[in-house]
Amino acid sequence: MAKVLRNSGNYSGALNLNYREFSKIYEYINQLGERHKYHCFLVMVTMETAPDSMMYIENIEQALEYMEEAIRHKIRRIDVCTRYSALQYLIILFESDESQIPKVMDRIFIQYYKLYDKRDFIPKYEYLPVNEHSEETNPQNTSDHLNQDIHPV
Repeated sequence: MAKVLRNSGNYSGALNLNYREFSKIYEYINQLGERHKYHCFLVMVTMETAPDSMMYIENIEQALEYMEEAIRHKIRRIDVCTRYSALQYLIILFESDESQIPKVMDRIFIQYYKLYDKRDFIPKYEYLPVNEHSEETNPQNTSDHLNQDIHPV
């Protein structure tokens, strides 16, 4: 039975769920974290419009598609992601070291810029621990990649 379940649930890249499924996984991970002291983080990626750029539907959809692809391929298979709103994604980084979050996000954003060479949508992120009871619940380490030296390669 375990082999059948493993094969039927086989996927590549990060686990990409719809929001309802994501919220169930979030609650499950929150409970695991409370019980077993796991260190998991919820990351929100927001695609902001660059100053003086026009928002065209085609560009929005293309930018979001590339961001989703970058997220799915640059986080681990044990991490989970979903599209949260028209311009936002949520990611759960499971058993991640907080000091590694900027590196993970840099990898995602570098991949995004490789896929999407326009500069009309600029990704930013903020994160907080999943387990609300063990640490503060204030968003941490907001990152603005507009002014950093991350360029398409």
